[in-house]
Amino acid sequence: MNAKKKRTKDRRRARKLAEQAWNAANDGNYDLAVKNIRRAVALDAGNPLLWSDQGVLLKQLGDDPEAGDSFQTAITLAPNLAEAYAGLAEIRVRQGMTRKAVAL
Repeated sequence: MNAKKKRTKDRRRARKLAEQAWNAANDGNYDLAVKNIRRAVALDAGNPLLWSDQGVLLKQLGDDPEAGDSFQTAITLAPNLAEAYAGLAEIRVRQGMTRKAVAL
């Protein structure tokens, strides 16, 4: 399989895993949701939406440090991704970093 076909296949698989992750989260199974979104990010690490989704799911699981890292990666990949800024700002507020949250 050539590189372009592999990337296309990986992106398609990543989208499917992200969908499965959100279905698991909606069913309350956050461990499975995080497992699936991590696999999706591994397949398509250049996709800022997947990083942001991972941040949301990790935040819901209570893993603020790793969620913050995921949001930061999403922001690095797509500096205009408002959802990532909002998620990171929410974490900063919980950490007592109100000024940093407002700056975001």
